[in-house]
Amino acid sequence: MITRTSAILFFSCFIFSKVSAQQVSKTYLDASNRATNTSDKTVVAPAKGPLQPLAENPNYFTDGSGKAIYLVGSHTWSNFQDMQFEGDKKFDYDQYMDFMVENHFNFMRFWTFEQSAWATWTPEKLIVDPVPYLRTGPGWAIDGKPKYDLTKFDQSYFDRMRARIIKARDHGIYASIMLFQAFSGIVTKFPGHDNNVFRGHYYNKDNNIQNFNGDKNGDKVLDIDDPKVREYQAAYIRKIIDNVWDLDNVLYEVINEGGTLDWDRFVIKTVEDYEKTKGKQHPIGITGHGCEKLEDMLQSTAQWISPGSNDGPGFEDIGNNPPLWNGKKVSVLDTDHIWGLGIDYHWVWYSFLRGHNVLFMDPWDPLPAPENPERNIPDLYNYVQGRKAMKNTAILASQLNLAVMKPSKDIASSGFCLAHTGKEYVVYVKADSATIDFTGITGNFSVEWMHPTEGFITKDKDIKGGGKETLSTPFKEDAIAHIKLIE
Repeated sequence: MITRTSAILFFSCFIFSKVSAQQVSKTYLDASNRATNTSDKTVVAPAKGPLQPLAENPNYFTDGSGKAIYLVGSHTWSNFQDMQFEGDKKFDYDQYMDFMVENHFNFMRFWTFEQSAWATWTPEKLIVDPVPYLRTGPGWAIDGKPKYDLTKFDQSYFDRMRARIIKARDHGIYASIMLFQAFSGIVTKFPGHDNNVFRGHYYNKDNNIQNFNGDKNGDKVLDIDDPKVREYQAAYIRKIIDNVWDLDNVLYEVINEGGTLDWDRFVIKTVEDYEKTKGKQHPIGITGHGCEKLEDMLQSTAQWISPGSNDGPGFEDIGNNPPLWNGKKVSVLDTDHIWGLGIDYHWVWYSFLRGHNVLFMDPWDPLPAPENPERNIPDLYNYVQGRKAMKNTAILASQLNLAVMKPSKDIASSGFCLAHTGKEYVVYVKADSATIDFTGITGNFSVEWMHPTEGFITKDKDIKGGGKETLSTPFKEDAIAHIKLIE
């Protein structure tokens, strides 16, 4: 259980305006989730797979059992590599696993960065460790450590990856390996900053003993169209696959918010072609806010996508009104591509009831030197409420046969409903009431109410099909109605 008093929260908010980002890392983060304990030791079944889109309802993956799997989870920046200032505490992965299980989460993006130091959002020297190549020298890289040998992988990097994914599997969690990171050299800077992140990249000619130059035009951006860059990247992809191909809970993500359409396809094809030589094939996905719009993503061979607010018609108001999903590919809506730092518990339910899977980019372990520190606090009220809503969607999803349930805007006056028509409905009821259209539907239905964040359940009187029924919430605020045919 995450615990922190309101006094500590107030003090933490106050000190952000009084000290540097690095000082905040030394003070506030020492009291962060890295140092707290969770008492929940719930035992869950290992994640099975590999996941594949469910033919009967491709809004969801299945593990081969025929059951639809709703993916919901929290991901945070240091869940694979440590990103920190010198001397900071290491990320507590075991505690993170306990946190995920406690909240019934089963999915995370497994973050990677390609630079050994620095970041686009701050001029301060952040350290990223481990990295995939051995630092043998001779000579010194820009970060003051030995230069890389691009012909030699550092096995400890891949061992950590495998060990953490196995631990995730044993906690019932699927992990999508972020193969590449736009904010390591493809995106040069955040607005308002001029931070050269490519100086920390292993493909910078000053950082490797091969003197390989991944930025021939000197614009501080990795040349992903350079055949030699792609040759190195393909070898890295194959090394990852060699390391994890046998694990059932693996997914892949091309890159975090970047690339070009042609390069994205190169990554997807490299993964697909090499996995065909292995005993298992795993889903690969494209995340939004990069070069590709929704139609481009849908035309790819990727099995899942994570569209954002900039990615196409119908997504402009995705934070308030997620579009009804049509099942062409599995959609994983991620707060990363909507608010950056932020979440709204209504949105969690809206997304679930519109046929999407749900992810929260979570400051559970705060980002070092953030652009907006006032939103980089683990226990902000909106974050706590958002996590509660995610947990409740996961609990309810486990009770539903999602394989036969489709989203609808028309059945409920609120516009948010998952329905197995004539059999079962989950409806978001706003404020105090909503009208449900049972025209042409026969039978009697039971009604149970769930609070969207607190999760408590209460029964209501049964209702009849055949016409329109108005349901009033017992909580005098938004609520979830679970309606089932009495057989």
